[in-house]
Amino acid sequence: MAFLALLGTVLSSAPAAAQPMLTPPDRYGTAAGAAFEAFPAGADVAILASGDNFSDALAAAPLAAFYDAPILLMQKAALPPVTSGALVELGVAAVIVLGGPATVGLAVSNELELNYQVSRVAGTDHYGTAAQAALDAFPAGATVAILASGENFPDALSAAPLAAFYDALILLTGRSTIPPATAAALADLGVSDVIVMGGPAVSFAVTNALELDYGVTRVAGGSGATRTVQVFFANTSLGAKCDDVIPVQRTVEAAAPLRPALEALLAGPTPAEQALGYGGWFSSATDGTLNDVSITSRVAFADFDDLRSIIPNASTACGSAGLLAQLDSTATQFDTVDDARYWLVGSEIVFYEWLQMTPPS
Repeated sequence: MAFLALLGTVLSSAPAAAQPMLTPPDRYGTAAGAAFEAFPAGADVAILASGDNFSDALAAAPLAAFYDAPILLMQKAALPPVTSGALVELGVAAVIVLGGPATVGLAVSNELELNYQVSRVAGTDHYGTAAQAALDAFPAGATVAILASGENFPDALSAAPLAAFYDALILLTGRSTIPPATAAALADLGVSDVIVMGGPAVSFAVTNALELDYGVTRVAGGSGATRTVQVFFANTSLGAKCDDVIPVQRTVEAAAPLRPALEALLAGPTPAEQALGYGGWFSSATDGTLNDVSITSRVAFADFDDLRSIIPNASTACGSAGLLAQLDSTATQFDTVDDARYWLVGSEIVFYEWLQMTPPS
């Protein structure tokens, strides 16, 4: 790497590490304090990421491991005094700024260049930044990648120890789609296995797409016990009537299987299942539209986002029969459920009016 060559020219003049200073009780001070604990003898390189926006820092761990570098936080338009002081105390010679000018401004990187060798790792968005960080941290490629939500931070924060254990990179994904930068990084790095962090934060549509090319494992909270459920789709080659539905299998958490079963239905059939003729009313367009699920007196209640614009043709007699057959068959397969009723944006009336039907009494 060009950056590594440049780094070699500045290390000989790096100042010796001093005793760590007192740090203020905020996120910038916490990051500095953690750096002092992890690097008591100082560090040649430091990773700087935004402390105002979590997304870029999520993928910093493998890059920090590659450079044996602490991770410090900065503001978009200013270098906090505690961060500036930590760079000096740690004897840092080179700084890698993680993220583009939208998260870490040019004024900050210009200020850093007065005292440090500065390099910036960035993409067009936080998915691209994570992808570029992975490419820099794994120049020879990687076997395992950890994929976590780029829309919220908790799952990705938990990924760092797992990434260290598997010598894996960390990439970010949307809930329902894999960003192009992430997909390209997986291919370019030669990944064979993907660990998906979290439950609903990364939907079945994403894991279904990944399973076409990678071995996929999901790490999520809960009891850890799983069970196989059935999800019911139409398949005109196997059943010709409007309400004919054919089951396929999904593995879900055993403790509360109704919600993930309905979520799997709303995610639609996998590409492999589509090739075998499975279809119906649900697809990646309806993935993530389940709002609430409950079971009361052996009746399942499910509320959805407004599906009317996504499925505009479900109000025909055949269409409504097929849609309800998919929902009912999936919801009533469980021993605790005898019947199911549905809401659209919080209203049962709206749901059944959409289907041009009378709500059940």
